[in-house]
Amino acid sequence: MAGQQYAALDRLDPAAEQFKLAVGVGSSGDDKPADASVAYEVAIAQAYLVLVERKRGNTAAAADAKQAALNTIDAVAGSEAGAGLKQRAADLKRWIEQQRS
Repeated sequence: MAGQQYAALDRLDPAAEQFKLAVGVGSSGDDKPADASVAYEVAIAQAYLVLVERKRGNTAAAADAKQAALNTIDAVAGSEAGAGLKQRAADLKRWIEQQRS
């Protein structure tokens, strides 16, 4: 939520840091999300990073965040998550794919 607040205030550097922290906290020791619901939350933070990095003019970081988000969503799709979570992940994936890097 802190990242969203910073982004809304157009404070892009602290917003990016907060989203990166959220991704790190949501990952286990091997940099993979602990379970599907956490993976979905990580993908949301990664999607926000796409927007923030694009606004900061860092196209390489935006592309990296986009790919990371898509990979995380694919992990949710391949998990034993419920249909509702998989549908939300699929909707997020469609939205992310529509974003220019």
